[in-house]
Amino acid sequence: IIFFNTLENSLYNLEGSIYTLNNDLVSNFTILSGSVSFIEFDIDNLKGLEDKFVVAYCYSDDVNYILQSKIYDSEGVKDNLDYSLTHTFLNENCFPRVKSYNVKANSATGEMYNGYILMYRDQLSEGGDINIYGSYFSNFSSSVIGTFNLITNLDTYISENVTNFSSIVSRNYKFIGLEYDNIITRNNRKLYVIPSGIVKIK
Repeated sequence: IIFFNTLENSLYNLEGSIYTLNNDLVSNFTILSGSVSFIEFDIDNLKGLEDKFVVAYCYSDDVNYILQSKIYDSEGVKDNLDYSLTHTFLNENCFPRVKSYNVKANSATGEMYNGYILMYRDQLSEGGDINIYGSYFSNFSSSVIGTFNLITNLDTYISENVTNFSSIVSRNYKFIGLEYDNIITRNNRKLYVIPSGIVKIK
């Protein structure tokens, strides 16, 4: 599966192409069309489901930046599990990252719980700090199970590890890396979030 941006009449489209192992084209499909900005995106195969993947992307409709995620099968057919979040105050791309996960829901039966986590940048007020948030989902629902602010943890780390620390003046996180430790033999699988940006402190 190949994903790519195309540009037509000054507008960007996010498209996908699916090929066989012999490079024969199976299908072409459009995920989003008509963005005034380059569409930043990330993808991952869903755990617990055969041949399904989740696409997370952020685009501009010339008024706001909008974060969306969609689930497709191996032929490019979309499930009816769309998620959308409009960034009211963020005036640049949210650079989404997506990672699927599976955790043991029942240790007696070995039943697994499967879902994915969506990490993104957001600004909750005009002129406010740009922070990193994470929302997690089940494979079978477009409803948010929960959301957390990664910056709370980073603020604690800075205040406890910087000498002569007084206060945080501002934050502007520019990039998010996301990895998932999926080694089955380990009891505690971990999600690794790698933030990069600028923090001004006193």
